Amino acid sequence: MTIWTTFCPRKLSWELTAITSRSKAASSDWQKNILLIEDSLKLLRTYGISGIRLVIFPEELTTNGKQFDWHPIETMLVFCAKYKLDVDLCIGPFQYPHYPGIYLPKDLLQYVFNNTRSLDTTPVLREYGDTFLEKQLDRYGLDKRIRGFHLANEWPDGQRVAGRESVKAWISAGYMLHVGKFVKKQTTKPISLNTNIDASDKRKLATVFGEILEELEDQARLGFDIYPSQETWRKAFWQKLRRLVEPYQRSFQWSRKKFALCEIYFCEVEAQPWGNGQSWQRIIANEPRPEEKVLQYSRQSLPKTFEKYIKPCKPYEISLWGSDFWLSAHKLGITWPLEQVKALR
Repeated sequence: MTIWTTFCPRKLSWELTAITSRSKAASSDWQKNILLIEDSLKLLRTYGISGIRLVIFPEELTTNGKQFDWHPIETMLVFCAKYKLDVDLCIGPFQYPHYPGIYLPKDLLQYVFNNTRSLDTTPVLREYGDTFLEKQLDRYGLDKRIRGFHLANEWPDGQRVAGRESVKAWISAGYMLHVGKFVKKQTTKPISLNTNIDASDKRKLATVFGEILEELEDQARLGFDIYPSQETWRKAFWQKLRRLVEPYQRSFQWSRKKFALCEIYFCEVEAQPWGNGQSWQRIIANEPRPEEKVLQYSRQSLPKTFEKYIKPCKPYEISLWGSDFWLSAHKLGITWPLEQVKALR
């Protein structure tokens, strides 16, 4: 079993510079803090991380969706090759890990409106989505430095729009099938999706993902969250009830059989506190006993999840959510988050 994590340079830079500046000059401009990024990748490899799901937001590559600067991706690929970290590149084209979820070039925010339609029903945004995918795959579709591609994030959930957080938007099933077919034509590499739908909700999984996973054939990968996300806690009761009837690992194996050509794995396994909007520097500094827990997150949380849910399912790969927390804690002298990651096997 290999262990991966989600890695967002902008987020990590903001967290680590909050520590180095004592919260006086936190900056998400990670290319001006490049040594912090490189040292972090090296540290992750030292603690047993095999690869990263790389999050470079669209606004880092383009302002208008027409001209592109690939330097941010190139920089990260050079570092990952140096430290022998595999890479799955997030290609959107709309949904990305990290709140608020929907990310667009700044010039296109004017086309986002507060309505119930999916983003792809707006011609300008649909054209951008198609073009962005085409440009990324023209450049990286056959790149040997990249293992695979991560399409969308937590689809089909609705998500807020960065820069227009009052707006919640969706991606239609028709558009997801359209882009899935397009990506498959442009690369032979694995194509990953992840979902908040619980493994026990078999009918919904088959309805939502059946067609697209069938289309992607043996390139398909589907990642589960073990718990419902913060946005779907209202469903937790029914998920717990279903798990009383059927053990989680049996539900997991059902998906393996149902989607026989698809690799089923764990994505965004909770390995950090939820947080409260403050930097990890402030949160950890305010914790009376950070050597034991941070914001109700016990140092035993991940090992217990691993033993109860992950290990019995025998996945080939798990991807943990929390690298910016582990790395921030390590910089503050709190090493147990990274140590418990290293201990997983």
